[in-house]
Amino acid sequence: MRRILPIVLSLLTAVAVQAEDHWAYNSPVAIELPAKQHPVDALLQRQRKATGTGANGLAEPRQWAIRASFTLTGLPPTAEQIARLEADPKVWPKLLDEWMANPAYGERWARHWMDVARYADTIGYNFQKDNRFPFAWTYREWLIDAFNRDIPWHEFITLQIAADQVVDKADHPDLAALGFLTVGPHGLREVMMDDRVDVVTRGFMSTTVSCARCHDHKTDPISIEDYYSFFSVLENADANPRGPIIGTPANAEAHAKFKAEMAKIDDEKHQFRHAIVKQLREPKTLAGYLHLGWLAHKQNWELDRCQTGSFKTYKLRGKATLQWKKFLAVSAVGDKPAPRLAQWYSEMDKEGANREALCEALAKEWDAAIKSGKGQLANQAKRQLCPLSFDEGRVQHFFTQKDGQTNREIEAKRAKLESSHAGGPPRAMIVMERAKYAPARVYERGDPTQKGEPFERHWLTVLGGGEFPKEQSPRLSLAQKVADSNNPLTARAIVNRVWAWHFGAPLVNPGDFGPQTIAPKQQELLDWLAVWFVENDQSLKKLHRLLLTSETFRLKADTVATNVNRDEGNTTFWRWNRQRLSLEAMRDRLLITAGALDLSTIGGRSVELEKPEADKRRTIYAFIDRLELPGQFTNFDLPHPDHHAPKRLETTVPQQALWFLNGELAHRQSKAVVNQSVFKTRNIKQRIEWLYQHLLLRDPSEKERSTLSAWLGDKPSDAAWADAVQMLWASNEFNFLD
Repeated sequence: MRRILPIVLSLLTAVAVQAEDHWAYNSPVAIELPAKQHPVDALLQRQRKATGTGANGLAEPRQWAIRASFTLTGLPPTAEQIARLEADPKVWPKLLDEWMANPAYGERWARHWMDVARYADTIGYNFQKDNRFPFAWTYREWLIDAFNRDIPWHEFITLQIAADQVVDKADHPDLAALGFLTVGPHGLREVMMDDRVDVVTRGFMSTTVSCARCHDHKTDPISIEDYYSFFSVLENADANPRGPIIGTPANAEAHAKFKAEMAKIDDEKHQFRHAIVKQLREPKTLAGYLHLGWLAHKQNWELDRCQTGSFKTYKLRGKATLQWKKFLAVSAVGDKPAPRLAQWYSEMDKEGANREALCEALAKEWDAAIKSGKGQLANQAKRQLCPLSFDEGRVQHFFTQKDGQTNREIEAKRAKLESSHAGGPPRAMIVMERAKYAPARVYERGDPTQKGEPFERHWLTVLGGGEFPKEQSPRLSLAQKVADSNNPLTARAIVNRVWAWHFGAPLVNPGDFGPQTIAPKQQELLDWLAVWFVENDQSLKKLHRLLLTSETFRLKADTVATNVNRDEGNTTFWRWNRQRLSLEAMRDRLLITAGALDLSTIGGRSVELEKPEADKRRTIYAFIDRLELPGQFTNFDLPHPDHHAPKRLETTVPQQALWFLNGELAHRQSKAVVNQSVFKTRNIKQRIEWLYQHLLLRDPSEKERSTLSAWLGDKPSDAAWADAVQMLWASNEFNFLD
């Protein structure tokens, strides 16, 4: 063991030293390329030549259109768009611009980012309280709008970390960007802050800073002080899930109904709390509290004894009795007691005293004093320590278990109404920066009870370090450092993600650019794209256009034996990576072919996909409960929103095909397809033609015609036609991009 330890330590030291020169921590450099060739194709051709592979030929234009439409909008192209491209392939760039101008583009790319931002509509496990985020949807709304507006990437980053520090109005719509920090799971504060450190650093920089929570990073040049610098910045911003109103409902009638329903809930809350306040102050119950408070002080009752004694004796609230004990300790027998209370307490102490009568007399006297507003008892009732000063805004401190349940039920009604009612005004889920920051301290071994000495908050040492300036918000400084065009990680991180979302495989692991990740085989391409991205306004739409106009995006998916032998993993992208549609694109495609999807409404509150009325909404608007993800989500590989997801895993399980064949949504919509007049007015042969053209965007082959015709028989029922629709929906061609 003595021999092994030095070896391990020396290896870790070697890793740390070498990490300083790691490819990801050095600025990307763009090599010069031939002017006549597309840069993506030119860079990949260099690698193909080195591996002895050759690019496949181009796929059919119809396939380009299907790929591009789905990757940009998550929806199939129209028959008219395919026809235009087949007639003239030179319209390809114009079609790309059309898809990016479609509002559906923002919906598609917002959903990608929601994986990164661990979006959910609920907090997670929250005991018996309602666990909704009533306004998580406003962050989703902001993302859709931000992608459609194509705001520069550095602005996209800055707003999600520090929008409150850069906007000029307290109700600015960009405040909704702070949902990036606030839609994560809630729990222990230290765990929440660690989650925020992780989502900022892995989300924007593909760097695992959170691994330094308990010690210096084992492999990356990130110290525990680096981690707690970030931790401290984010810790000093408190979340406010019901932030400012940032817009008005478009439907005035719906808004009026919302206000009327909210008024009922507010009145229910008022009546509930007012009843408790009234009980505290009524002379009859006040006399009981005075008696119990005296007993609690004399016998030094703790909370448990206060609760049992209060309930058994007078059916009163034990926490209120405990408050009377604290108050009497100061105002009846303290250093400067109130004379009337001191007199009463002295009389209560006398042997044989009629204590109930004494308490009743004082209660009536106190009630009269409060009503008149005069005298020492009236003044005592105003003291913050006095239970009589507790109004509806403070009375929750006296709640019993039953009171708490009632209060949770009322708040659940409010949260559900705010999150689901179309007439409710949108609010931003913001963070509120503290006026005075608590100092940054290392938690020794990650233990919050073992805090080290204060130190100055600073930027990552490996990227140049430096203390954050004193004259502005440290959180804004952090955002600016992350978004800085000179940061070697940030541009690489986003172009790598965009490449993966388009081509089905990243250039390098999107979750970790650290020394454990070797230099990517396509580093020249990654670095060239990163430099190009910064020089081209950090515009995602320009990046899409660059990538999708390459021949590489339009290659066939066919396998070539010689290429497979030399580059089985397709690291040089010599062919198109066949991709399965995501859950969202798959469901949306099913609904749009059934004629159910409403594409005219962009944005809005979350809906529960299991309900039939949700069939008209795109899947991005699904209500996501991080505590109980529906089976549909887990079966189709939606990442769990408890953590940042660098990429989606892909599984193949029987439930996926069975969902198309047996699912309620598929049953509903297949019936809708065959009930359309455009389908009903055709004969069997024409119906088969129409189904293939409408669902798969092509004509059926002779074999497909004869097979389906034989299966249907001479007089197929509507149910048989609906089954045929579901089988086509379940086919690989419907769910994969070739």
